Amino acid sequence: MYNKLIEFNIESSFGCFNKPFSNKGGLLSYNIPPKTSIIGMVCSILGIEFDDYIEKDDVRVYAIEKFYDIKVSVQMMSKVRSSRIIFNNTSDKNIANIHQDLLIKPKYKIFISFPDTLVEYEKDFINKLKKHETVYNLYMGRNEFPISYEFISEHPIESKEYTCDDSNELRNLKVIGILKRSKIDNLKIETTNEDDDEEFDFFNFSDNTVTLNNNMEYLLREYPIKRSNFTNFSYEFISYYQDTEDLSSYFCNIELKNNETITLTKIYLDNKVGEERWIQMI
Repeated sequence: MYNKLIEFNIESSFGCFNKPFSNKGGLLSYNIPPKTSIIGMVCSILGIEFDDYIEKDDVRVYAIEKFYDIKVSVQMMSKVRSSRIIFNNTSDKNIANIHQDLLIKPKYKIFISFPDTLVEYEKDFINKLKKHETVYNLYMGRNEFPISYEFISEHPIESKEYTCDDSNELRNLKVIGILKRSKIDNLKIETTNEDDDEEFDFFNFSDNTVTLNNNMEYLLREYPIKRSNFTNFSYEFISYYQDTEDLSSYFCNIELKNNETITLTKIYLDNKVGEERWIQMI
């Protein structure tokens, strides 16, 4: 059972979340942090070591695995810009040039909910998050990219399950963050802010910089949600879009596939009194 919704923001000058199927031709990056990376951030705050494990029936069970029941949602809060750069990697006295996709000034809103089996960890997490007392430093994918973070809120969770019979109500909801796309037949993206004239002058990456089109749905068929035995990943098919800090865009007109259900959690926007948004926790 999940009783509380925790909201906080993270940002950095740069970031990268390497895709496991990248090869020596270049390391590709997810545009949003995988759930596995968010769980890693949670464990860094709590002081859970990534390589701590016990042997159980001749299988290594890592301490981090008990946190996989945590549910998360991610909302992009910056325009997605990436650039291909070259890192010098030294190994066995040899130097290799590694091509790496790099996210530029990424910022995200993170929603987290702990199961009641982890309530003591939840209390410790909230306390440390509020006081900026992390045990280990947080990074946006690489230790060269430290994360700045801000606690936003905590409040009782309010969720509702929708079915195909609730199609009229579901179409009128405003949903932000990531969605399990495998359950959805169709949807739209709406925005209340059409101003797309933001100037980007942090660094000049010339023609190597790629910017995603605003207010478009992006599909990610292999979004990492769980890592077992340290190397085996489980994935979810999701969709997402890029947004700005005022959360002016949202999914709407959602149509479920036949016999599918979707559980959404309600949030409220502080800067828009009384206006609801919904998220899907994964």
